[in-house]
Amino acid sequence: ETEDGIEIGGKGFSVVVSKINGELASYKINGVEQIISPLKPNFTRPAIDNDVRGANSRYVAASKQVWRKLLNSLKTNPLKVEKENESAVKVIVSQTATGIGLQTVYTVYNDGKISVKMDLDADKSLPDLIRFGVTMGVSGSFVNTTYYGNGPWETYSDRKMGAEVDEFNFKTNDLFYNYAKPQENGNRTDTRWLKLSSGSGKNSQSLLFTGNPTFGFSIWPYSVENLSIAKHPYDLVAQGFYTLNIDAAQAPVGGTLEQWLPQYLLKPGKY
Repeated sequence: ETEDGIEIGGKGFSVVVSKINGELASYKINGVEQIISPLKPNFTRPAIDNDVRGANSRYVAASKQVWRKLLNSLKTNPLKVEKENESAVKVIVSQTATGIGLQTVYTVYNDGKISVKMDLDADKSLPDLIRFGVTMGVSGSFVNTTYYGNGPWETYSDRKMGAEVDEFNFKTNDLFYNYAKPQENGNRTDTRWLKLSSGSGKNSQSLLFTGNPTFGFSIWPYSVENLSIAKHPYDLVAQGFYTLNIDAAQAPVGGTLEQWLPQYLLKPGKY
């Protein structure tokens, strides 16, 4: 334990959880850092066209007032460390804001695997959620992506009937869809597992993510901030690593003239 974080280590790996904000600040395998920017909760998205000028724009605007600013308003309580058994240690992060309770549990196993479980309790008086998940930065060397889930094209909760569940292989950059106006893009729903790898040789490195039971993901060579403020594709500047978003749920796409269908809404409550 240091002044700023809880450190857990084992044969060939080390993990650091920040005491300041509860983020997963470091994950090293054989001395190589796997996290370029910390893993942290994610409640928003770069606005899509329908978020701004669609039939639901006023609801999205109200949601952003709460959920976009939430990370900066969360109060982090002292972290708790529990030994689950001889092969696992838990770090429990409890955070609160007005009408919101958030708990993140990192379970670190002695083989270097990490389980991340996040529970949200949002007062029902709050606006609907836009997203509930995590985001992090991973190495730009992970140029290959393989996943088992909906594909091959992007899908969202209300835009996936035309997809099929299968194993898909992509160059990671090809999972980013370059809309004329930069925005949220490239999401894949109902993913069972996701593998990012740097190549196919014996020196290839990889990260494997699995869901319980499934998750949505997107991966971009640009930052969320860049995508949120860019007006044109030429405003995008590659950051040198990938932004990886992993979600339990995300708001629907909707349409320019149609309201979001009620079955796809992320109402405040427990997640």
